Amino acid sequence: MVPQNEEFWLNVREGDPSAAKLRLKISYVQNEVLKWDAEVVMLTAEIKNDAGILQQVRFFIEQLRTPFGFLKREISNAEISVRRQNSLEAEKEKQPDHKYYEQEK
Repeated sequence: MVPQNEEFWLNVREGDPSAAKLRLKISYVQNEVLKWDAEVVMLTAEIKNDAGILQQVRFFIEQLRTPFGFLKREISNAEISVRRQNSLEAEKEKQPDHKYYEQEK
């Protein structure tokens, strides 16, 4: 186990008090932060996964609430198609069907 805080001094030239020194400080708190950071990343991934599952459950519940929703859409599309066809036929009837149409009227 790593101690709470420990310092090491590295001297560039041994025995020379005016030489540059490098201080290395090992801190248990830094290790804890890294451990918790990894934990946060893992939990974030789990939350995203759970959110995806929750979205699928919501879709399923919505399908249970309206089990024939897809049929209603098909019916609606068919009705629109029939209305469009009827309006095209009505327009065709208004158009002359032969060259003597105006004279017949």
